[in-house]
Amino acid sequence: MATIKAIGTKPAARRIRTKAAAAKSEGRIVETAQEARSAEPGPSILALLTISTVAAVFVLSIVWFIFFRT
Repeated sequence: MATIKAIGTKPAARRIRTKAAAAKSEGRIVETAQEARSAEPGPSILALLTISTVAAVFVLSIVWFIFFRT
């Protein structure tokens, strides 16, 4: 009896994993979609948003001071 193999699938992609850490396959990190989306943004996102908001207010203040001050 012949073995049927799915076309275009890799053994690492077909493997069913439970709540395990990301595995390495052929030198690359392989994660499920759930694992990839479950990361926490962390404090760096808050810092980026805060700094960019302060910078935007600063730039707009300078523009207002130069062009719209009476």
